[in-house]
Amino acid sequence: AQEQPWQALEGLRERLRLIPKAVQWLASTRVQPPRRVPMRGGRARGVHHDGGNAAEILASDRTMLAEVARWFAHDEIGRDLRTEQAGTDQRLLLGPLGLASRRVDLCDTGEGMGHVLPVLVSAALARRAAAADEPAFVAVEDPEAHLHENARRALAAHLCTIAAGDSPPTLVLESHSRTFLLEVQKAVAEKRLSADRVAIVWVSESEGHASETQTVSLDALGRLESPA
Repeated sequence: AQEQPWQALEGLRERLRLIPKAVQWLASTRVQPPRRVPMRGGRARGVHHDGGNAAEILASDRTMLAEVARWFAHDEIGRDLRTEQAGTDQRLLLGPLGLASRRVDLCDTGEGMGHVLPVLVSAALARRAAAADEPAFVAVEDPEAHLHENARRALAAHLCTIAAGDSPPTLVLESHSRTFLLEVQKAVAEKRLSADRVAIVWVSESEGHASETQTVSLDALGRLESPA
């Protein structure tokens, strides 16, 4: 039977209703994790735009904590992320692998490590939602902000792994980092990520000082292809 107009509108209404729950957006300016993380219980649907609740989500979700900790343990990072009870709260600690005596509160380890935490948590939440066949979108401004070059490569590689999954979320990343882009190209060239899962949009300024966009794709070797 042919779909009636009201049925199409009802379907559109339902999809629009899901958007606020499906989209996570992180601004370029994100707050550092607190020194004490309150345990409020329940499961958060997403990370706040300033990343302020990322540590709380981790402290209440052991599976997600383990997933995020694996990124910090990456060869390029070499850090051990874990929680520790502090009265009724928790502390989120970070230190060199194998050196428990040198763990300190994550907020004291440098701006980059705290700044990237909401990115990792948002991506993990979206990956979980997408795996459950739920719509999931993550939009992040400057995901690599305040990270050194090795950590930028590790972050880009991690997000490429998520994008290459069987049921990946949609990741929209606004970046000014050449290192970040090169790592994405490398993932495509090494067949860790299919080129058809990557779309690059250049934003430039026209002679009239207006913003112009140009979509560029990658070939199978990770090279930038000229737009049609």
